[in-house]
Amino acid sequence: MLLIGLGNPGPEYEHTLHNVGFEVTQKMAAFLEITFRKRCFRLYRQAQKKGTNNFIKIVQPLTYMNNSGEIFKETSLFVLSRTEKEVVIVCDNMDLEPGMIRVKRRGKPSTHKGLRSIEQEIGDLNYIIVYVGIGRPPLGVTVVDHVLSKVSLEKKESLDLGLQKAFQAVLELYQGKSLEEVQFEFNGRKKN
Repeated sequence: MLLIGLGNPGPEYEHTLHNVGFEVTQKMAAFLEITFRKRCFRLYRQAQKKGTNNFIKIVQPLTYMNNSGEIFKETSLFVLSRTEKEVVIVCDNMDLEPGMIRVKRRGKPSTHKGLRSIEQEIGDLNYIIVYVGIGRPPLGVTVVDHVLSKVSLEKKESLDLGLQKAFQAVLELYQGKSLEEVQFEFNGRKKN
């Protein structure tokens, strides 16, 4: 499995709504007891583990959200995206309330700028998306200010629930559950 968590690098973006993809991939790496490393001149940091029956490479682009697709300009990552059984991308979604996730196979072109950047680089690759709900911005707050804001105390519990569900969905895909089984279990559920 190639698992990609979208977000923005740097301490100023930690725990912002736009970085839920990074947070889910960090949970997965911690669960698997592997550490992220950045190799020289790479546009991403990675963690990987090879088992007897499975392999996972977890990637966090360091190109900022809107340029996430640039990581596929590296030949080895592009080839891996074409040869791995499953490619899973985790990112935020404003159309879902905090606490909700949606797991789906890529369909029509995305309006999410990070996904759009990936689509421009890898074309018709049939990947899985795990959307983590962050909700719409409050009245008077721009989309940019909303996604780059830190998690408010009133949304923290709901967002943590969504992050945990997204991690669990990714883990179940990694462990061999079918996309349909994971969708049935997680799509549309707000409370655990």
